[in-house]
Amino acid sequence: MAVPTAFIAGGSTPNGDSALANFVEFDATVSVATDFSGDISTHPIETGARIADHFTRENPKFSIQGVTSNHPVTPTSPDNAVIAQGNRAQSMYDVLVRMYLDGAIFTLVTNLDTYPGCILRSLGNTQEVDSAESVRVDLEVEQIRIVSSRLISTPSIFRDLDGEGGTQNGGSQSGEAVSEEESTSSFQSRTGEVLGIQ
Repeated sequence: MAVPTAFIAGGSTPNGDSALANFVEFDATVSVATDFSGDISTHPIETGARIADHFTRENPKFSIQGVTSNHPVTPTSPDNAVIAQGNRAQSMYDVLVRMYLDGAIFTLVTNLDTYPGCILRSLGNTQEVDSAESVRVDLEVEQIRIVSSRLISTPSIFRDLDGEGGTQNGGSQSGEAVSEEESTSSFQSRTGEVLGIQ
């Protein structure tokens, strides 16, 4: 079963023109709780007060409860990763477990907003005697920040310690010689790219 690219929880189902190839949609979303929080750095001063000098945002977190049954009330889209007929409760469970195990990155769509770059932090399900034909799941979702990385070349100031193009222990190196200024500039710019510094 393909890993979904979107997860629908209380939002509108993508139409045929949507760029989302696959999605997961509950038959009913019981609740969606959103948590935006952060941390304030404070320091004491001589007068006995504390001053705040920095605010750090934490990743947004979402708690979702949803239900999927074997008998959908509305027609199921063919793009839904959950099967349209048969044991849909098992299918929903299998899809969510696969997303969790694979660390799938998806877009969370609610009736208030869309949150790309999300991942399942935890997955729980409840089976009750009076609802054997359905599955109720409790999800903890976190929106993460994804950054790209690239290799950093070692500046010549570290590579060429003896100033002769060789190494301290008599070895040799291959590569195009560059000035220390060019190498340091390249190192700083590439370091900035990795760290996300503009």
